[in-house]
Amino acid sequence: MTFEGLSPRRIVPLGERLLLLEFADRPGAEVTAAIAAWRAALEAKPFPGLVELVPGYTTLGIVYDPLLVTSAAVSEAPLRTESRAFRRVQAILLEREGEVRERFAESLRTRAAQISRRIEIPVVYDGMDLPALAERVGLSVEDVVRLHSDPLYTVYMIGFMPGFPYLGDVPEALRLPRKTTPRARVPAGSVGIAGSQTGIYPLESPGGWWIIGRTTFVLFDPAADPPATLQSGDRVRFVPVGKVSG
Repeated sequence: MTFEGLSPRRIVPLGERLLLLEFADRPGAEVTAAIAAWRAALEAKPFPGLVELVPGYTTLGIVYDPLLVTSAAVSEAPLRTESRAFRRVQAILLEREGEVRERFAESLRTRAAQISRRIEIPVVYDGMDLPALAERVGLSVEDVVRLHSDPLYTVYMIGFMPGFPYLGDVPEALRLPRKTTPRARVPAGSVGIAGSQTGIYPLESPGGWWIIGRTTFVLFDPAADPPATLQSGDRVRFVPVGKVSG
């Protein structure tokens, strides 16, 4: 497969039960939409042995049971079970490209509701690192708040901890690498910046992001379906507020 926007440019085996569909070097809205289309097509019509689909920044992880995959197909060569399983899954994915393109086209027609939910998140910009970040990037605190809250961010993936959204891209003027010494405790609801990404801590956790604000927006509820409030492909805008309860 070659990278043509929707098609993975590489299929990479990682052990006996996992392969990655690689789409690009950098995340982006189009890459996220392609990953979502593949995920939706495979969830709608799972192949025998499919265990789990794991969307990433620029990849879709496919976890499968090699025994179930190979038992559903006639072996063409005396290869190891894992080798036969990988080849079989590869063949299935090649066969599914037409279905993925149809699902992608359908998603474009209903993009606002399905792939691009727009969500506003209120933020009090009083974070513990806000003054230091402003000094490091040579801007006023007011300019940092304005620049951070101006973009419509894309949720590239959920990871690190349950419900943690990786959003991009942060304006160039605000980009700093992670802190060299992480904090032992970052409060739940903290809004931070690291590199070209911004994110929100759903739970209290150690962390090395530059904390610039806080929100009471609920990102993870284990009783909800799905538990993570935000999903890959959602669009998020931060809304500065003077005060939130909590």
